[in-house]
Amino acid sequence: MEQACARGQKTRLQQEIPLLGVAFVLALLPRPCLAADEGQSPRPWTFQATASVMAADLSGDAHFVGGRAAAGQIILMAIDYSHVYPDPQPLYLVDLAATRAKWGVSLRGRYLEWDNLVALAAWEMIDETSWYLEAAATRNTGVHWTVLVGLRYFDLDFVTEYRTPWPPQTMYVMNEAWLDPFAGATFRYPLGEQWKLAGRGDIGGFGVGSKLSWGLEATVLWRIGTQFSLVAGYRVFDVDFEEENTYSFSDGSQLTVPNTYDTRTNGPILGMTFQW
Repeated sequence: MEQACARGQKTRLQQEIPLLGVAFVLALLPRPCLAADEGQSPRPWTFQATASVMAADLSGDAHFVGGRAAAGQIILMAIDYSHVYPDPQPLYLVDLAATRAKWGVSLRGRYLEWDNLVALAAWEMIDETSWYLEAAATRNTGVHWTVLVGLRYFDLDFVTEYRTPWPPQTMYVMNEAWLDPFAGATFRYPLGEQWKLAGRGDIGGFGVGSKLSWGLEATVLWRIGTQFSLVAGYRVFDVDFEEENTYSFSDGSQLTVPNTYDTRTNGPILGMTFQW
């Protein structure tokens, strides 16, 4: 019963964390001036949306508890990504930004799904789904630079299947979710009227959610109209997460086992930006 209550509290917390993150970013935004000078109209908001896909390579390793057998034993799982799935997979990214004068807000989402990650003599398979959503407040600090600070919510699911003669299939599900504060900066430099260089770097975690998470990216934008641009570049994202879980056995003994996820995702990206 205590374990069921703990799972219920964790589920409610995971549902509330993204809302808390959005509220945090909104609190950072400056309030509009109610007493504007006569003859001065407030600057309009500008918006930007980017959708892109990444040919993602995943390196690193993960260790987690895949479930418990009928007799109560703990099933430990270990994955070395450089061996079990060497081919790139599509990773989807969506970026939204709204700015007014020097201040703004940005949202970023990422989704990656790995099917049939591990297959050992058709007895075992693992599917992994990971996604994150980040929200940040931004401030323009010059002609080319913008700083940002915000929160990143990360969700990771492993589905493990054991294909045995009887029962026909046994499935275990492992879920980890955490919230990372982060800070970073973006850079943009025009190369004529149609081309632009852009970059971004951020670092977060600091032991709050993950031990450490960081990202770097460099892109080139080619303007093909008044509102559209093509985007191409390269991106790296690294995360080191660990959480300890304690399991009890029928004889009264206990065992503490960490779930770890220490990976790096990198690859080329291609997308399109719409501005209005």
